Formats: sequence, C-alpha cells, structure tokens
Amino acid sequence: MKARNILFFSLGALLALSLTGCEQEDIMSIGDLEIPPKGSGVEIVVEPDDGITSVNALAKAVETYGAGTYILRRNGVYYVEGKHPYQSNIVVKAEEGEGQMPVIQPISDEQGAMPNYLFELECDSARFENVYFLLRDAATGNLHDRAIRLTGTPTRVEIDHCILETATSTFFRCDNSNNNIFISNSVIRNISRPTSASNGRVVDTRGHDQDSIVLRNNYIYNVTGQILRQDNSMTKYYELSHNTCWNVANVQNLDCPYEMVFENNIFANWGWKPLKNNPENPQQWVFDLSAFSGRETMKDNLKISIRNNNFYFSPEVEALYTQYPGSKRTDLSNATGVGLRADQFVYENNISEVLTFDYAPALPLAYIQYFFANPSESDCTEPFDSDEDGVIGVINGEMFTFRYAPSFRSATASTTGGPLGADIEVVF
Repeated sequence: MKARNILFFSLGALLALSLTGCEQEDIMSIGDLEIPPKGSGVEIVVEPDDGITSVNALAKAVETYGAGTYILRRNGVYYVEGKHPYQSNIVVKAEEGEGQMPVIQPISDEQGAMPNYLFELECDSARFENVYFLLRDAATGNLHDRAIRLTGTPTRVEIDHCILETATSTFFRCDNSNNNIFISNSVIRNISRPTSASNGRVVDTRGHDQDSIVLRNNYIYNVTGQILRQDNSMTKYYELSHNTCWNVANVQNLDCPYEMVFENNIFANWGWKPLKNNPENPQQWVFDLSAFSGRETMKDNLKISIRNNNFYFSPEVEALYTQYPGSKRTDLSNATGVGLRADQFVYENNISEVLTFDYAPALPLAYIQYFFANPSESDCTEPFDSDEDGVIGVINGEMFTFRYAPSFRSATASTTGGPLGADIEVVF
C-alpha cells in the first residue's frame, strides 16, 4: 500500500474514568446485532510502540491496570513480542477521529522468535473495535500462524469494524470449550497457506464444543481452508448472515451444529476445491453427526437453515470446469444422507447470479487451475493472496469493496427484500 504516515510516541498510559455498558445476554436468547461493550469503569489511553525502544505497550498497560477499556492511537503500531496471557476483561478500540486504524502486529525478539499468538485470552470477555490485526512479522516479514488463542475459562470475544489479515493457520484457535465468538462489520482476508491448503481458517475449534460462533456483515475473501473447522465437535449456534464471501476455497464441514443459520450471504467462488478425502462426491455443506453419539435428544432437535443466499462461480472458474470436464461440481449437501428430517433442514430461496462488483480482487487463477489439473494434491506454490497495490498494509477508504448495482436480482433477494451480502464502509 501507500506508505502510512505512522506517528511514534513514547510508551506510557493516561488514566481516565468512565462508565461502561451492561451485562450481556447469551446469543441463544438475543436476535439482534447490537452487542454493548463490557468492561470495567477504567479507560486507558495507550501510546504506540516504536519497535526499537518500546514493544508490548498494550500488554504492559493491561498488566498494570487490569480490566478496562484500552484506547489505541490512530496512525500508531502496537507490537507484540513474547507471550502475554490476558486474564482481565478488556475492550480494545481505536481513538475517535480520523487517521489510519491502529495496527496490532507481531515482532520477533532478538533471537528471531515470533510470538505464538497476538492475544492469549484467559478472561471472561474481550472486545476489539476499529483495529487492524496484521499477522506479518514487523522485523522479518514472515507470516504468522494464529492471532487469538482462547484457553482456560470460556470467553466471549467480539470483533467489530476490524481488519483481520494474513493468518496462515487460523485467526481464532479454541483450546477450550463453550466460547462465544462474534465477528461483525469487518474485513477478513488472506487467511491462507497455499502450500498446505487445508490450513487457512477463520475459527478452529480443535475438537472442543463451542457455544456460539457468529459472523455477520463481513467481507471474507481469500481463504484457502474453510470458515469454521470443528474437527468432530459440536457448536450450539453457528451463523453466517449478510456476509460477502469471495474465493473461499474449501467446502464447509459441519460437524454437529445444534442450530445453524446461513442466510442473506453472497458465496462467490466458494468451495471450488472439493475435500481431498471425498473427490468423487463433493458437497458444499458436509454434515457429520458423529459427535452427537450419546446426545440423541440434541440430535433430534437440531435445526439447519440455508436460505436466501446467492451461490455462484465466476466465468473464469466456470471456464475451468469446461477445460477440465472430469472436475466434480460441488452439490448442495449430504444432509438427507445422514438422517435429518425435512423439518430439520431448510433450504429455500437460494439463487445463483453472477455479480459485477465495483472493486473486487482478481481471482488467483493459476492457483485455482492447479487444483483443477491436480485434484488429489494438497498444496500449491502459486500465489493466492490479494492486496490493493502490492505493499503491506491498508489505507482507509482504499480497500477492496464488493458493491453491486441495484439492478441485480440479489439487490432484493434477502429475507427482508433487501440486498444480499455485506453492507459496510471500509473506513474504520
């Protein structure tokens, strides 16, 4: 990107008091997107790091003040070096006003070791607003595997109006159970590992049962794996709604979602890469109910709804199906084949309409074609990620967008008669 005018300040913190929001309800009992912040009455302004004389400004502030709301300076960078478990409830947000989003970025230590995670959360709640998670090492340029690890006590994590970029394994890793993860109004991009294409996930539960995973009103593009990896675990509530997904390579495994809602999304070039272990019978939504063993009552009451979505392949991908006639198109799902009743699986009002977006990234066609030509392979060295101008970072108001004309059918195809996909301003 164009060079950002980063301002560097000395490490320090200014302490101020303010009132905060109320206690929150569980996702199973709310239906709206408005999730009030949760924290203590303490508000701390954290000055940026310079990466030379100061690192870990945010972690040090939380270690000093504990639970609270931490305000990050715009145009600032906050480097993460080493390991810093967060045991206090926190809200981390950009300061009001104009300027580039504050960046949270890993930086190698003197021995060249990168931190394992940007955040290891062992607290009850954490909320991030208007921040840019950049998982590229500031010292070496190497890409980072994971951003946020959840461990210990169940955590409620909210990410709102943020940018999540370049995790090669997964953005969220859950090493515990019963978490609630909400991502809204954000950009999730370049979550990928082209040389190990099963990696690249937004959330990886690592086989632990979860409470709720909700993604609403986001741009999600360039993902080599899948949005959610459950790994034979159960999620009580999994929702994708009003997202615009572009080039999410793998189909979605659905291991025992107790309640799942996919509605009002655009799935453009989603699931063009069938699962390697099922190339002869590929499906978009692959259900595995084995984790319900011993929980038959829950299985009898589960409900899955996939409705009012636009699901299509771009002409360039359609041309590959013509060029490689042996390629198997992904069918809808195997839902009926695993014993779901008709009232448990709702599939309705979905369309397939090719859209023209105002500023979408180019598809990595060399990468995609490699797997059409070599369907049994699991890795590829062709480039996969996209950036607006090839320089690391983003500029407010100059990011890729997925707006389309109101003349398309998708503009009135939602459950409320409105547009499908995300409606966000990429100015944070």
